Amino acid sequence: MVERVLDVNDDAVDISSINWRDAMFPPDNTTSSNNEGSLEATKINAQREEPSSVYLHSASCFLTVKWESLPYAYATFESVEDLRIRGIEYESQLRDFYKREQMSPPEMKPPGIDARNVVHDSQVSQ
Repeated sequence: MVERVLDVNDDAVDISSINWRDAMFPPDNTTSSNNEGSLEATKINAQREEPSSVYLHSASCFLTVKWESLPYAYATFESVEDLRIRGIEYESQLRDFYKREQMSPPEMKPPGIDARNVVHDSQVSQ
């Protein structure tokens, strides 16, 4: 079971702007359908939509996954297609990842720290 998604490798999705609450999963093209016309219509509709605004990930997405009951040293790089085929639930963990990424403050230096104002030990007079 997936405990946490640590990173997302997906060129079609902008992590900073994805709507993690409402975005959908792309259609599952790994299963066959008895109604080929319906499946084809789903594929065409999916191609018309902008992946970064509608879907949580593209079909070629890879996730860095921390598995439940295993240490971080055993995290793995997984294709979402493989996770779907194996029936492994990852939706809530992926939404949590996007939420964390978007809520993280931008990198900031502590106030008052500036490389031009740093005094090195060799410059300190005794």
